[in-house]
Amino acid sequence: MAAQPYAAFPSERAPAPTLATPQVLVSVLPVHALVAALMRDIGEPQLLAAAGQSPHIRSLKPSQVQRLQSADLIVWVGPQLEPSLGKIIRQRRTAPRLLTLMEHPEIARLPIRGNRVSRQAHATKHEIEAAPETVQEAGYDPHLWLSFANAKAIVRIVARELAHLDAANRDRYATNAEHLVARLEQFQQSLRARLRAVTDSPYVVFHDAYRYFEEEFGLRALAAVTTHPDRPPGAKRIRRIKHLIQTQNVRCVFSEPQFMPKLVDALVAGSRAQTATLDPLGVALQPGPEAWFQLLQDLADSFVNCL
Repeated sequence: MAAQPYAAFPSERAPAPTLATPQVLVSVLPVHALVAALMRDIGEPQLLAAAGQSPHIRSLKPSQVQRLQSADLIVWVGPQLEPSLGKIIRQRRTAPRLLTLMEHPEIARLPIRGNRVSRQAHATKHEIEAAPETVQEAGYDPHLWLSFANAKAIVRIVARELAHLDAANRDRYATNAEHLVARLEQFQQSLRARLRAVTDSPYVVFHDAYRYFEEEFGLRALAAVTTHPDRPPGAKRIRRIKHLIQTQNVRCVFSEPQFMPKLVDALVAGSRAQTATLDPLGVALQPGPEAWFQLLQDLADSFVNCL
């Protein structure tokens, strides 16, 4: 029998509490920050992720599983990002209200580009053949919070969920959502101005987690070192990426806090490329309503400073 999709646990099936602020549990820090800003002066959502732990490979502690059971609303990205959480949700048919962002129709999804290099005119035939695009490989990129359109959609989606759960504060959620969307739009223009100077600068990322951000601001990634953050690249792939860096005027190779900085150092050896760190999850940030804004500001600063 085929496994049921996560949409088999629609949030509308659970009753709405009426006497207390909803207990909201969010799986990753960037989304938690948006929900925290939405709930400002009403309540505080809980963050499931442990500090510095990648959702791609984390395993949940019994205390975290218990928090899942006691929540009124769970907001998570989906099994593409959080496979261990997905297994627990599938096993627990009596889950509370569940909001799976990757499956929501208001969220824009971009395909994973996988083992690819840029196919722009500057790329050589050799490089294209060395690392062809494989969009069909693994579905959609789950780092959806790096899109401003998706961030605004998350705010509106969760505001509706909270209004259903907590009708007494419906107007406050709506006001917070309105103010937050306006702030997102202003911040979007600020980052666009900041990044305009580096839109033509080629770079390589550790894994292909930034497509939403790149599409938003017209940035030019030539390749990803690995297609999956939990799988180290093979020797053949490393040779191809190193050749790309040396022949395509790559300005920067970006590592990530959780993954193999020594490998990135080895890739740039003998080239003119610099190294820097990109953090799509905000592993070093303090949880709270400012964390999403700080995360994207840090990404923009890393791109500008290295490129």
